Amino acid sequence: MAITLRSLAMLAAGDAYVYKLGERQMGEVSYAESSAAEKRHLPVPVGAGDAARFRTRCVGCMKCISACPSGVLRPSSKARHFGRPALDLRYGWCRPECNLCAEACPAGAIRRGLTPEQKKGLHTGIAVWHGERCVAATGKDKCNACSRHCPVGAISLVAKEGAPAAAPKIPKIDADKCIGCGACEHFCPARPKVAVIVEGRC
Repeated sequence: MAITLRSLAMLAAGDAYVYKLGERQMGEVSYAESSAAEKRHLPVPVGAGDAARFRTRCVGCMKCISACPSGVLRPSSKARHFGRPALDLRYGWCRPECNLCAEACPAGAIRRGLTPEQKKGLHTGIAVWHGERCVAATGKDKCNACSRHCPVGAISLVAKEGAPAAAPKIPKIDADKCIGCGACEHFCPARPKVAVIVEGRC
């Protein structure tokens, strides 16, 4: 019961929690709308390796959420996995070099001892591009935020079909490389909704 109450308390507090995002504070950042409602499966930490395995082993203790330095781990509000940890990419992204959630997990739901290179070989989530929102695709401005921040080179910029040569290039996502870390979604400048969202792979 204590675990459930803690989950509910964190969900109720929501945006009232203040997390550091590098050297930025939450109040200094313009946030997009939550993308959770659009996602069939919410993404989980890259170190989990497999979302189904994570859901099976996770006991809902919230220790990974407390350990996450970027605040990207939050209790899920979706009915299917209510209160279980999931990535909310408005607040950060799952860094391949970070293993603090794995070290805190008492149930082995997140794999310990993985190197950054090993984590880059896992495919926990997949980025999905929405061109109708993209700053570059809609001709509002040039943008390379998603490709520049992707730690595994899964996003490249290509010419838009039928567009003039000088038109901004648009993102192309390599599903075989994408690990679901969420850097693309976190850094996407499109508002009110981001143009790249990360779905959990199940």
